[in-house]
Amino acid sequence: MRSLRTELSESDARAYAAIGTGVAWFDVPLRWTRFQGAKSAEVLNGLVTNDVATLRVKDTLLAAALTPKGKLVCDMFIARIGDDDFVTGVIEPAHDAWRSLVRKYVNPRLSTVTDQADLITFAVLGVGALDVAHGIEAHGDLRYVARIPMEGAGPAVLLAATAESVDVVRRRLHDARAQEGSPSLFDVVRVEAGWPLFGVDMDENTLPQEANLDALGAISFTKGCYTGQETVARIHFRGHVNRHLRGLVSTSPLTRGATLLDASEKTVGDVRSAVLSPRLGYIGLGMVRREVGIGDVVRVVSDGVGSEARVCALPIIETEASA
Repeated sequence: MRSLRTELSESDARAYAAIGTGVAWFDVPLRWTRFQGAKSAEVLNGLVTNDVATLRVKDTLLAAALTPKGKLVCDMFIARIGDDDFVTGVIEPAHDAWRSLVRKYVNPRLSTVTDQADLITFAVLGVGALDVAHGIEAHGDLRYVARIPMEGAGPAVLLAATAESVDVVRRRLHDARAQEGSPSLFDVVRVEAGWPLFGVDMDENTLPQEANLDALGAISFTKGCYTGQETVARIHFRGHVNRHLRGLVSTSPLTRGATLLDASEKTVGDVRSAVLSPRLGYIGLGMVRREVGIGDVVRVVSDGVGSEARVCALPIIETEASA
């Protein structure tokens, strides 16, 4: 069981501990869009950073959609549910921008695109997540099951169910002894895993490599052209980004939006996510200038109050947090 150093609500403490010994689950505000037709893989490959054609049926990958200048429109999960049948799961705040991009570029004669607005999504995490997900799927209560490629958080699966079957899915999760966690606890888990959230850690002004989407496996550098590819390829093969999403570890509470300063009092970044981890203490994600190295200490300033944090690689692991 994960050792808990900080006080949690009783239900969140059970859910956090269950990730290491069993199963925890959370509501996730995803919106799903379905692409059907013989050209669907080709259509999606022209819109996103990863190679959809490599997916086998029931497999999932992470990808991003970009502007022509290579800035993020959104990140997404893409699952292949049939030979010519795909679904994309996009976080709620970015869904409208994704659908606007699809309407602009997708010829309906090549792929039929439909919103799956009636679906409600759960994330299931922990050592028993796959068995629980497959057990629920076998009862026919789910529309989609998608594996989340989230390193550092253990096996993770998305379950998408219709509104009519949500209560049944919740009951089956309960019967499987899965522990329900709050959205706040899910935030802790994703920050530990170094998983950026659109609208929080990255936005429409972010390049995908700044948010480490390349390290998370969301970018193919071998597939054909897609919107924004020129910028992504130029950074990868010829240059670098000037800032990166990094982990932050502190002995004091971190504040989202706080300024990060180096030893010469130069601004070198800002805090994007800030949580209190039961195992690791005060941790966060920050967008940090590339000249700041792993292990460097930065000053964190918010409303005139300063503290210190150490910059670390992602995911944030216990040895880094306690170093």
